[in-house]
Amino acid sequence: RKRIANKSDGRDICLIAVSKTKPMSLIAEAAISAGHRDFGENYIQELVEKATLATDEDSADEISKSIRWHFIGRIQSNKAK
Repeated sequence: RKRIANKSDGRDICLIAVSKTKPMSLIAEAAISAGHRDFGENYIQELVEKATLATDEDSADEISKSIRWHFIGRIQSNKAK
């Protein structure tokens, strides 16, 4: 992170961990151990599912609720309808 910050020329940079196909339990565990909160998905269906689980008031813990989700892929034309 320090190396990236040093090369950013003062710009805000967000390092996003890609959680591709990993279950929410592993993502939350990784967030806890590494202190990371920004995760990306390249499939819109996966992003919606995980973000919904992460914000569910009844089942999500505070770590899951603190995760910031990013869509890092392209939306396929058949998904945009």
